[in-house]
Amino acid sequence: MTERGRDRAVAVSRKERPRSDMRRIIGWGCVLLVLQFCCFGVWAMTVPLRGAVVAQGVIKVHSKRKAVQHLEGGIVKSVHVRENDQVKAGQLIARLDTTQIEAALGSLETKYFAVLAMEARLAAEEARAKSIIFPDELKNSASHASARIAMQTQEGEFAARLAAIENERKMIDQQMLQLTDSIRGLESSTKGVEQQLALLREEIADTSYLLTKGLARKPRLLALKRAEAESSGQIDRNAASVAEKRGKMAELEDRRRQLGFNQNQEIAKQRHAASEEIGDLRHRIAALRNQLGRSELRAPESGKIVGLNSRDLKAVLAPRETFLEIVPTEDRLVIEAALKPMDREEVYAGQIARVRVHALNIRRRPMLDGKVVAVAADALTDAKSGVTSYMAELELDINAPTASYFSSLLPGMPVEIFIETGERTFAEYLLQPMELRINRAFKEH
Repeated sequence: MTERGRDRAVAVSRKERPRSDMRRIIGWGCVLLVLQFCCFGVWAMTVPLRGAVVAQGVIKVHSKRKAVQHLEGGIVKSVHVRENDQVKAGQLIARLDTTQIEAALGSLETKYFAVLAMEARLAAEEARAKSIIFPDELKNSASHASARIAMQTQEGEFAARLAAIENERKMIDQQMLQLTDSIRGLESSTKGVEQQLALLREEIADTSYLLTKGLARKPRLLALKRAEAESSGQIDRNAASVAEKRGKMAELEDRRRQLGFNQNQEIAKQRHAASEEIGDLRHRIAALRNQLGRSELRAPESGKIVGLNSRDLKAVLAPRETFLEIVPTEDRLVIEAALKPMDREEVYAGQIARVRVHALNIRRRPMLDGKVVAVAADALTDAKSGVTSYMAELELDINAPTASYFSSLLPGMPVEIFIETGERTFAEYLLQPMELRINRAFKEH
């Protein structure tokens, strides 16, 4: 081989060497790609990945906020707390104006004392007592001006009615005594006339005999007969007058009996009406006293004041209107999460969850541990946004290492929740949408 030929062969071999190196590199590259794809396939088919449902929520008190309301409402007289104040159970929060209630209560008590005293007076009249025995309730309220006035008024009326009845009885007795005396006089007069009549009749008999003998005159006989007739008439008139007066006495006696009977009937009716009115007044007074006792708004339990509307004094509080709310300090905190409808089937009670509190520094503080306690069976639609969601309640794990951060949590803080839904491979995540589409395609008509 000539030198020129050798140079050409060397040049050709030099050109073919890079090509073989490139083929070798490409070959190894393909092998590596195949190996990586196979490894990825094995990993995607075998290595499980944790799934999670992501939801937004808010920290709340387990027993909800305690709303402070008033049953009847009223005018705010004074407010003794401010927003974010810590209060204890039973602590005074505000007072309502009681002017109208006290005026109504005073009016009812005055009427009540008057009716109570009247009922005692009627009881004394019914028992024919000489004085009124007032109940202890009335005597113990003697310091009350209306109670004293009521007792004095009824004592005066009792004395007046007693005197009036006694005067009427005395008048009846006096009239009956006069009639009795008149009857006695008439009976005595009748006896005298009867004696005179007997003598006249004897004289008439003698005169009639003498007239037959011619020893007497006829006018004398006629005069005696006229006197006889007049005496007989007087006796009859006296008898009629006695009968009339006895009838009047019977009427007076009946009137006297009716006086006591009518009085008893009237007293019974008045006592019945008074008893009913006393019961009604007691009920109304008790209701007003209860309302007066509710004029002070007090904290139902210890906690923090929130939602206190800025109110001026003399502002009107409507019935059952929320005056403020109290966040209990001793109640445990829970998380209320809003689940998307598509995630509802994957969430159930007992699932583990991780909670990220947006208000905390996530670089320095870890995610909190918790679990699902309950999931709503029905969806709720927000009236403002129109978003439909299922509400779920989660509780934080007090035994977890992150429990030391719970003291920094406050109701109302927004959170992001990751609810673990189980383990699936990467291939299952990729194939699930395709599987759903295939199943849907086969079900379509």
